[in-house]
Order: sequence, then C-alpha cells, then structure tokens
Amino acid sequence: MADSEPDRGKFVGTTLLDEMTRAKVRGRRALLLALLIVGGAAPSLASEEAEGEAHVHHRHHVGFLLGGAVTSEHGETESGFVFGVDYEYRFHPRVGAGALVEVATGELRDVVVAALMTWHPWRGLKLMAGPGAEITDHGSDFLVRVGAGYQFKVDRILIGPEFDIDIVDGHPVYVAGLAIGIGF
Repeated sequence: MADSEPDRGKFVGTTLLDEMTRAKVRGRRALLLALLIVGGAAPSLASEEAEGEAHVHHRHHVGFLLGGAVTSEHGETESGFVFGVDYEYRFHPRVGAGALVEVATGELRDVVVAALMTWHPWRGLKLMAGPGAEITDHGSDFLVRVGAGYQFKVDRILIGPEFDIDIVDGHPVYVAGLAIGIGF
C-alpha cells in the first residue's frame, strides 16, 4: 500500500514556505549587491579634497520623476506610466540619504516606497541603492532599487535622465524617466 500512495512532495512541488525562503535569499543577495555599490563611495570620500574639486551642493533636495516602467515575467510584458516624488538629505558633499514614493499606472498599477543611499561621485552623476516595498492590490513585496542618473544644474533647479532597476521577488522592473528637482 505504501507503493500505491503518491509521494506528495514529488507532485506538489515547492511549498509556499520554500518559495518565501527563496524570495528572502534573492532579496538578501540583491540588498548585498546594492550595499556593495553604495559602499564603493568610501574611497571617493577620502580623496575628495585631494582632487581639489570645488563641489557646491545643497543639503536638501526634493525631486519629481516622470517616466515609464516595464517588466517581463513568464513571457508576459507589463508597462506603465510612472510619477513620483523623492527627498534626499546630503550629510556629506558626495553622500546623501533619502526616500521616495512612486506610482505606476497602466498595466503595472503599483506604488513603490524606498529608502535610498545616494552617492554623487562626479559632477552631476548620482548612483542610488536601497531597500523598499512594492505595494499592489494583491499585497506587498520586498524590493531592492539600484539606479543612476545625471543632473544638469540650472541655479537651484536640477534636471536630467534617471534609470532604475527594482528587483522584486527576483524579477527586474526597469524604470526610466526625467527627474526634476530643487536644492535648498
């Protein structure tokens, strides 16, 4: 009789707990990658004075993003219009910390909230990374955002392109847009 009963583990596949464990491991790996990217700022901080570069910046920055997002999962592509707001506090001329909220409309229909570390290694270039959450009608998922942008400065106004990748449950979501902000 033992041979006639199916082994449930062979037919059911992975359990929800196994999937959650795998998602946590993927999330931790993505967070580690983000921290390594932001951690690369340390050598630049030490050499800032040696470069002799006069670096003028504002401690506070509020910005807006207008753009689009796209993802592909299981052969299906979803896209949407994205708009958001972010805040950054620069505690060092080259490093800041902040938060963002972005809303995607269209097929994606989600809200992203994230806490970011931002490194400004050269002129208007900015590199960002940090943890966050994607909130949908079905619940929320942990995400890691990594991104880059270039800001052109006109008085206190900053404007430029931005490209981000959100790693949500092991799948990338690509976000690109125009960032417009003000420093004060």
